[in-house]
Amino acid sequence: MTMTASLTAASESPALAAHVFYTERWNTVRDSGILPLNQSELNEDLALRSEFLEGARLLGVTGRNKHPQPQQLRLSDALNARYRRMAILLPRRSAKSTSIFAVALGRCASREDYAVAYTQMTTGQDARRRFRKDVIQVMERLFPNKEENPWKLFRGSGSERIEFANGSSISVLVPEADAFRGDAYDMVILDEAGAATPEMSEDIVQGLLPTLDTRPGAQLVIAGTAAEYRQGNILWDSLQRARDGKTGAGIVEYASPDETDMTELDTWEGAKALVLAAHPGISTEAAPDNLTDLDIAQERWEELSHGQFAREYLSLFGTEGAAQYFLNQEQWLAHGTDDKLPDMPTDRAVGLAITVHPDQSCAAIVAAWRDDKGRACLLLVDYRTGTDWLAKRAKELASKLRATVIYDNAGPVLVTVEALQRMRPRPKLAPQTWANVSTAAALLSKEISDGRIAHWNQPELNTAVQLVTKRGTPTSNRWAFGRREPGHSIIAAEGASLALRWVDENPKRANLRPSFAA
Repeated sequence: MTMTASLTAASESPALAAHVFYTERWNTVRDSGILPLNQSELNEDLALRSEFLEGARLLGVTGRNKHPQPQQLRLSDALNARYRRMAILLPRRSAKSTSIFAVALGRCASREDYAVAYTQMTTGQDARRRFRKDVIQVMERLFPNKEENPWKLFRGSGSERIEFANGSSISVLVPEADAFRGDAYDMVILDEAGAATPEMSEDIVQGLLPTLDTRPGAQLVIAGTAAEYRQGNILWDSLQRARDGKTGAGIVEYASPDETDMTELDTWEGAKALVLAAHPGISTEAAPDNLTDLDIAQERWEELSHGQFAREYLSLFGTEGAAQYFLNQEQWLAHGTDDKLPDMPTDRAVGLAITVHPDQSCAAIVAAWRDDKGRACLLLVDYRTGTDWLAKRAKELASKLRATVIYDNAGPVLVTVEALQRMRPRPKLAPQTWANVSTAAALLSKEISDGRIAHWNQPELNTAVQLVTKRGTPTSNRWAFGRREPGHSIIAAEGASLALRWVDENPKRANLRPSFAA
């Protein structure tokens, strides 16, 4: 009997299905595939394995000749070993997040009143985008009959969650302590934990740990890929707790050894050997249908720096002691407030800038003005996924504020600018040259360092200020804001700089208007 036939025959008994599947699949690959560098004790309980298989079914990982990969099965058994704090480190394209989602969904589907919270340690926007794309959209496609499904999917921005008929739920939260306080969870997932700043890590852990205290067997899952720095990094610290054998600390770590000779990356043959030993998502003889292959890895080796490749594909943390920030974080944090967002002023110039991420995954509208003390007031007016909404919203704001729309005269934002130019009446537009963009970045950097700023601790803007770095060009001494990694979103900081420079260049306000709250 084939594996698929065995699963079909056993479909009426989850425990039997799990037994058949793991006997035929897991036991043949657990010792022949790529092994973790570090791994805690595994739990081979068939009932718990059947939960994972149910979650995998909901995500389309099983069925139609699809099945979980060896590292996914190993990760499931490790999570089921009931460690209170589980550290998970896998390279990119290893199905890390999918595996964790499968465990969480399987538990929710199988247990009553099981509560899961998920976030990404970058921004709430990133968390919502990942959950919608990898979970909600997949389940909507695979199970279109809403009336027959024992769950409800909610995809409204800021309220993404899944509620099961048995009272269980999985919800998306922003990576802030206050988002967790006052609730109780059985499982909290902190994804992309390597990207978190020390300040964010400390804040969110203080807020969420008490939410796990009243739920027997509650579990904190800290997962991600390697970061540039170690000191104060929540993922590194969690891995180290498990390596040191701390009570309640578990680990699954697929990585090259810390003492790996980085000169091996000078040639593809050297890099290839390291990848084959550390990356469980690479197709091999034991897992021929895995998630990626050596050709893709070679392309990334050619495109990325050695340090980036080591972090992304070998799970090697950088050796920096702590996060190195380009903008002054101490001054930035010192001049933020948690007060209610303000109305934009009517008695002075207000800059209104639009920015778009290079891959058009998200866009932002940022306002800036000077207050009576001369401080640069920076307000993130709107931030959403995609760009279809941007032109309409920008025109609406420009009309009500009688403001000029400012933009970098290069890159994907020009698609939105063309849409604005076709509108009637057309809003005033102010394209910014490379020289303007460079000056704007220098201005914002100086104002932050001098403490001449005010902002409202908006998560996307805070994160952007943390992530920006310095970029230049081979043919110019000028520089502007850049991003540490291609996926990082710094558009809120870019918009703040453009809006502020425009205000300083155009300080007079001729037309006053009624007060307007964004």
